[in-house]
Amino acid sequence: MTLRKGQASLFIEVVGCCGSDRITRNQKEQEWLQRFDKRMAFYRAHAIAPVCIWLDQFAQPGTLRKLCINLVDTIALEGARS
Repeated sequence: MTLRKGQASLFIEVVGCCGSDRITRNQKEQEWLQRFDKRMAFYRAHAIAPVCIWLDQFAQPGTLRKLCINLVDTIALEGARS
């Protein structure tokens, strides 16, 4: 997912197949994690640092909400400058 305003953009990857420990429970989740790793390689090749939201972060809705608000605030400020 990408947040954009003006020339500013902020990339967000929601990793729903596993938590930040990268432990998967089945073959399908392992495949999704491999696809995520391919996307991360693409980002690195283009010097982009996306924000990753892991499955375990959804267990802390208050913290996740603050992160999302901060992301929107950040892109709003960066977009206003561009």
